[in-house]
Amino acid sequence: MIMKPKVIHLIADMSLGGVTKNLEVFEQDILALKYESTIVEVTSEWKLAPKYDADIIITHFSPSWANLPYLYSLRKRNKYCKIVHMEHSYSPEWEAYSVTDTNRFRTMLRLSYTLFDKIICVSKTQSKWLRDIEITPSDKLHIINPWSEIESLFALPLPIINDNKPLVIGSYGRLVKEKGFEDLIQSFLKVDNQDIHLIIGGYGPDEEYLQKLSCNNPRIKFYGLVDNLHDFMQQCDVIAIPSYFETYGLVATEARAASRPILVSPVGALIEQIGNAGLTIDFRDHDNASITLSSLRQLPLNFMAMEARKSCSKMADNTIKTWDKYIAQLLCDDIISLKAA
Repeated sequence: MIMKPKVIHLIADMSLGGVTKNLEVFEQDILALKYESTIVEVTSEWKLAPKYDADIIITHFSPSWANLPYLYSLRKRNKYCKIVHMEHSYSPEWEAYSVTDTNRFRTMLRLSYTLFDKIICVSKTQSKWLRDIEITPSDKLHIINPWSEIESLFALPLPIINDNKPLVIGSYGRLVKEKGFEDLIQSFLKVDNQDIHLIIGGYGPDEEYLQKLSCNNPRIKFYGLVDNLHDFMQQCDVIAIPSYFETYGLVATEARAASRPILVSPVGALIEQIGNAGLTIDFRDHDNASITLSSLRQLPLNFMAMEARKSCSKMADNTIKTWDKYIAQLLCDDIISLKAA
């Protein structure tokens, strides 16, 4: 029996939707048949990493000063493994929003990245930022877009956009400040066009505040937990992503697969996903954002819907193939290193 190479994924929080969705790529046949993948949840109490029975270890949690000792021990106790980090969290907009001491943050990131053989970026924007601030050598960086099971969304019919029914803007995600729902609602409340509606899906600590902010406006609906994405998408004509920062933005990918034009904040990898599928809106500028929202029917929404789906028609296959090639190269590098030794 031929033993498959072992890949272990270290994750700090199984509830993080985007990260756990991304790991489902290793359940796809091409990767599952070639590699044995295991997910291990790392708890905050861990200070020393164990020695893993693996060929490749990929970390999916954010480096920090607190877990730097753990990362150091991971490197020391698994010196014959390729250790890779996939950067799901940090981006230039995240740094500007969250960091008060930039030098201290970048010093932490630089020290952490020295402990990895390779760094996987989730977008071109993130990769460029890391190169520009010289956190790690450019040859350690590789770009692999996050995975999301979007194939089933291709079956959804295109939105029916005409004058016989209201135009529905949908937006979904965790209801927290940085996702920008507050700005979206405040912008929408300034929309005079009664023929445009808003539906917000998701849950989180800001849910009650956002409901109060909506002032019981009959054109604003709160969907609740989006446990059936097909049902949610079918109620929407366009999808708004008003985030303050996104390392990639899987919501935009899912919307494109569902043939929904996207309205995105001008941040990070959201801009990379637009193409002919949508446009950027500065949702923090409520007056100008409301003007754009009011005039949505003037846009070629039907064309944008078709372009949205077309833009990601090959994305799933490309992501699988990219992972396959990347892991094969890591294993090949290991063989070359052993021969050289």
